[in-house]
Amino acid sequence: LYKILTWAYHHKDDDDQAAEGEELTPQSPHDISPWDANFINVDQPILFEITVAANYLEIKGLEDLCCKTLANMIRGKTPEEIRQT
Repeated sequence: LYKILTWAYHHKDDDDQAAEGEELTPQSPHDISPWDANFINVDQPILFEITVAANYLEIKGLEDLCCKTLANMIRGKTPEEIRQT
């Protein structure tokens, strides 16, 4: 919970396009700020826990960050390499 609160506090002043119902602009999976990259650089089980919590708490920005990170982890890997990750 501490990690989620840390992320929320850091992003409290961000524009929230999704909350306003505006259409989001497509972003590259590599569009992760240095602060977010450092924040999400955790062990895989912790990343999964944060992802599930962000989904349950409906924190779209954090959920997107987790999904981008997971996608980057498996990008370019074979199914066997993904199983071993």
